[in-house]
Amino acid sequence: MKKFILFVLFLVILTLFIGSAPAKEVNKHFHQTFDVKQGDVLHLTYGDGDVTIIPWNEDRIDVEVNYRAEIDRVGIGQEHDFDVEFRQRGSSVYVTEKRRYGFTIGYINVRRYEYIYEIKAPNYIRLDLKGDDGDVNIEGWREEIECRLDDGDLLLKDIDAGRTRIWG
Repeated sequence: MKKFILFVLFLVILTLFIGSAPAKEVNKHFHQTFDVKQGDVLHLTYGDGDVTIIPWNEDRIDVEVNYRAEIDRVGIGQEHDFDVEFRQRGSSVYVTEKRRYGFTIGYINVRRYEYIYEIKAPNYIRLDLKGDDGDVNIEGWREEIECRLDDGDLLLKDIDAGRTRIWG
């Protein structure tokens, strides 16, 4: 039993010293534009970021995502990663966040400094939003809004939609 405890202690110390590294900064910017028409739908699936949807008079959806974080990690395991997948299929535009938190032995701390989705779209586009945390701001919208939020604040201003559904 004593040998086992010493072996485990040795592995823990080895893991801490081998896997320790200075904080890693992650700074990512994503930008994509889609041509749209009346009746199209924007499906946004995201994690903890803040979302602002701004109406404009272009027949395009313009999506910008800024993610900036500092990651401290002591130990071994998979690196933290953040990505956004963009695609358009028929009358639907999909913007889907892809975060990877892998198995880690040790300690990991992620400090987010910026985590923002800014979307410019014509107000005749239907919105389908699904998020974990973060605030959502929508102003001047004229089409259906469906919003499923786990946490965060929702600000709706000057909405004249036929149907607005909110889950929280």
